[in-house]
Amino acid sequence: MNTNLKQLAETIAFLSDENIDTPEELEQRIQELSSRGHDLQYDLDEADSLIQEMKKLIKAWDDYETFRPVYEEYKNKFFGKEKFKKGMQKN
Repeated sequence: MNTNLKQLAETIAFLSDENIDTPEELEQRIQELSSRGHDLQYDLDEADSLIQEMKKLIKAWDDYETFRPVYEEYKNKFFGKEKFKKGMQKN
């Protein structure tokens, strides 16, 4: 009983602070917050998608940095390119 009264007092204080006087105003506030929540979820999904794309680009850059010296060495060879290529494939 005491917990119920405390919860009721907190609910009344919240409604008063938010200037909610009728059930219709409460329903409208719930709809506004729900809509805002959907908008925020959409923004979060977009940000997550962007983060995933950035991770792919970072991995591609790391791969480029790692393998560029091997490519440069291969590109500068005039003879023995096939042997070099086969040696690299074994690694």
